[in-house]
Amino acid sequence: MNRIDDEELRQLLPSLRRFALWLARNPADADDLVQACIERALSRWSTRRGDASLKAWLFAILHRQFIDQRRR
Repeated sequence: MNRIDDEELRQLLPSLRRFALWLARNPADADDLVQACIERALSRWSTRRGDASLKAWLFAILHRQFIDQRRR
């Protein structure tokens, strides 16, 4: 089982927020996107491939969250 690397997650938060802000164009919506992304990642951590890039995985989750929210 892959262990959660808390420090690596924390280091990626500013980049995730910048990307979310670029997508959403609204600080509150960007914060909500990042929170939803982290929640989804933590709830599905066991499905993450250990050799895959954490950054790429989180950015993909965030982008899918944005698309899903826009569809609703």
